[in-house]
Amino acid sequence: MSKVQKAPTIEQAIAHGYTLLQMGRKTDALACFSVAAAQPQISSPDQHLAVRLGEWILGRTENTPLEALESWECSDSVAFTSALLYVWRLTTIRLRMETMKGYDFKLKDASLNEALELQRRFRKCCSTFVTLLPHEDRELGLILCLAGRPKAAARHLKLSLEAAKLSDLILERALTTRELSRVRKFLGKDFPRFNCQSAVKTLERLGYNLPKGEGHQAPRRNKTPETLQQ
Repeated sequence: MSKVQKAPTIEQAIAHGYTLLQMGRKTDALACFSVAAAQPQISSPDQHLAVRLGEWILGRTENTPLEALESWECSDSVAFTSALLYVWRLTTIRLRMETMKGYDFKLKDASLNEALELQRRFRKCCSTFVTLLPHEDRELGLILCLAGRPKAAARHLKLSLEAAKLSDLILERALTTRELSRVRKFLGKDFPRFNCQSAVKTLERLGYNLPKGEGHQAPRRNKTPETLQQ
């Protein structure tokens, strides 16, 4: 007898759609946002958000996904939207740091401080949204690694993996496992091994197209005194 799958909640559908959107899978993301928009709760703020994101994918609005989120940040009963906005901002910080040339101490320190403040605010008011915890901790872990703090990065990546396992989020679990296996190169043989190849195969099966060799390369780390920080 086949196991009956529960329909995803609005929060789960939007969170998964957001992850797919980050992967460039707009069609699949649109399907998730459509599921969220079709839930029985009529005219909830989260449903409006799903509609706005779907409209952006279809080219019916010029607002970016981030602008769509920001437009709902000050509305009533939009705690999940605010939580998603925190994670989205962490992603933009990480992408900004990845494009920095060389090592600008002041700029990267400012970006790291901004990320840590976002994480503090997220944990204070949004930690109940378990579907977002793996992504939030993974983004912060990658930011810490880019800032030359691999041990602190590993701690947050481990938290991301634990949260993904608890919520049975296969995609998030594979993404974090891949990053943990890459960070391990900076931490020595005493750091636990993680099956990167298995994670990469899972990502490919789910449609995550990795650049050639990315699954086995360590993320770029800046050689600075901060490398010794925990």
